[in-house]
Amino acid sequence: MELLKELFSSPYGIFSAVGILFMLAMAAFFIILFVKKSAEKSDDQ
Repeated sequence: MELLKELFSSPYGIFSAVGILFMLAMAAFFIILFVKKSAEKSDDQ
């Protein structure tokens, strides 16, 4: 718990957490996008 307090109390920790969350959201978006495009492509054939 002390680690989380330290993470969110400094500007560096907040920027790190935002960056990690942004990368995870971007990865989820691209995975969903690629799966949908792949399903569309296999339906056409």
